[in-house]
Amino acid sequence: RVRFAVGDAERRILIQNMDPTLTRSELCRIRTITTFITLTSDQTSWQSILLKTINHLNNLVQHIHSNSSYVVQTIRIVTNPFHNYLDITSLDAALAGLGYLSTLLSGAAMEGLRVRFAVGDAERRILIQNMDPTLTRSELCRIRTITTFITLTSDQTSWQSILLKTINHLNNLVQHIHSNSSYVVQTIRIVTNPFHNYLDITSLDAALAGLGYLSTLLSGAAMEGLRVRFAVGEAVGVDAVRLLPGLIGRFGDLCNACVNVGLDEFGFFDDELLGVSVDAIKQLAEMTNNGEGNFNLTINFNCDSYIPYFPASYHRSEHCSNCFVLGLESPDLLVEALVSQSSADKNACFAAMKNALQYHVDQIMEVVNSFDHGEYEFLGVDTSAAPSKDCSSMVDVFKGLGLPYFGASGTIEAASLLTKVFKSIENVNIIGFSGLMLAVTEDLGLAEGTKNHEFDIRSLLTYSSVCGIGLDTVPIPGDTPKDKIIALMKDTGTMAFRLNKPLTVRLFPVPGLSEGVVTSFESNDLCNCAVLKVH
Repeated sequence: RVRFAVGDAERRILIQNMDPTLTRSELCRIRTITTFITLTSDQTSWQSILLKTINHLNNLVQHIHSNSSYVVQTIRIVTNPFHNYLDITSLDAALAGLGYLSTLLSGAAMEGLRVRFAVGDAERRILIQNMDPTLTRSELCRIRTITTFITLTSDQTSWQSILLKTINHLNNLVQHIHSNSSYVVQTIRIVTNPFHNYLDITSLDAALAGLGYLSTLLSGAAMEGLRVRFAVGEAVGVDAVRLLPGLIGRFGDLCNACVNVGLDEFGFFDDELLGVSVDAIKQLAEMTNNGEGNFNLTINFNCDSYIPYFPASYHRSEHCSNCFVLGLESPDLLVEALVSQSSADKNACFAAMKNALQYHVDQIMEVVNSFDHGEYEFLGVDTSAAPSKDCSSMVDVFKGLGLPYFGASGTIEAASLLTKVFKSIENVNIIGFSGLMLAVTEDLGLAEGTKNHEFDIRSLLTYSSVCGIGLDTVPIPGDTPKDKIIALMKDTGTMAFRLNKPLTVRLFPVPGLSEGVVTSFESNDLCNCAVLKVH
């Protein structure tokens, strides 16, 4: 059977056969030609800018009228934000400037067309001037991490110079922030490209030797008492994943790592990679105190490079060889913003948190952008409210939104609202998770909630549909079957790819503990909480 296609009938041909009554120009008018201009505080420049703009619009309108029967109804001119060119120290001063603009516009000849004028937007910085001054305190929003991404090769002789240059850059940046603001930098983090690119992974001993040398170089770095954390990037392939228990077990927080699990061409997960990853998690649980070694390992689903938070952080040198990202710790700020609100109205709560966070992001960016980064490119900020034992619990934020406890009806709506806050930040490139983090063993309120049976793993997974980060630092029974953990990971991964969002799984199988038993973690990073069952 031979079939033949004559290709597509171009739209111009189809239109030739259209009802001619529909081609009348009066049926579709040009409602507006809107021109965008930039003014400065130099009022002597305004007249020439407006005359040039009016001349351009006159010529364009005449051209349209001469070459068609289409009607132009209005002419509109929009400026940059008016605080850039008007004196807004008082209403009278602003009115005087706008009065002069009005005079200039009234003298413009536009052939009888209606001319409309917009003074731009009242930028958030102006709105924020009316914010509760208690919310501007820098201690409410800390810089949780400055995470720098570097690229290493198998040439070990180059490692020292690369690390020294990186440490020097970080030292200078931290000093600049401390000298020019009162913001606190809590940790410095360095992330490499995937470790198989520079470590010898033919055996565990060989990989340990290379990482040992890196550890020696890092231990000699002076960072003014700041905590320095290191990530070896992602483990690519099952052979690399099998090395993780030995590497993390030996070097701990100097060997944070992740495994990125994707979908094959048919939309299914790699069962072998998931199986080997779960084996690594179970081995770490057995070989480290209370299974705490899993603090340094996570399984990523649909996560992009350049996340600043460990251990999900990785990169493949696809953007640049040397760059950095900021991460924030802002639960204290969110709680205070809600306390400052006399109304429980969701719009008011959203505006209070957004404006407060925007204020601090703007302040931090002003300082960071005034620093000479040299060859290190600044990629942006992860606006997530990273939790810790030393700040307010995210549970207090949920209560501030009217919930009796985290896990009650309404939790999903509140989680969605908070996610919108983090996604709404302007004036900076948003990167990483930039969402709601629910890290069970890093948040005192969430840890307490497990003891009160206020939520379970299935609840956490449900909440992940509208927020970050997935199942993070969740303690589970040490004897949880491998197939159940794999199934839980697949559920999380399916949600991540189906909803096109980054989610991770960082589980803590705790040897000897069963559902409901409270952990006895020794790490300063972890809160003790009740073990949750994997169904």
